[in-house]
Amino acid sequence: MMGNVMYYILTNQWLFEGFSNIDTKKKIMDGERSSIPVHIKESKDRAIQGLLHAIEMCWTHDYKERPTAQEVADYIGGLLMQIEGLDQLNIVRVNMPPLPKNHRYTDNDFYGNIWN
Repeated sequence: MMGNVMYYILTNQWLFEGFSNIDTKKKIMDGERSSIPVHIKESKDRAIQGLLHAIEMCWTHDYKERPTAQEVADYIGGLLMQIEGLDQLNIVRVNMPPLPKNHRYTDNDFYGNIWN
């Protein structure tokens, strides 16, 4: 999912935009991924190329080989440090309290349409 969010931010397109929910589900289950627009794929911008690499990391089909979200975040943080010439990132990590048992995510209907 993390790669899909980055894909949307980078391309302003939904994953498999224009395909039905059923076709999208089949493509994802078969290991297919949406194409990257040429102007983005060929960009010389280090940040864009870094996001493309992070998307590819997230889109590793075999879950056993797919990096964790923390590994992807560390990669992006390291890239940001290189681009900005920083020695460290000033990141504060917090623990959130657990959600109530009856909590419904706002995007529940979206996922229900795709995965059901």
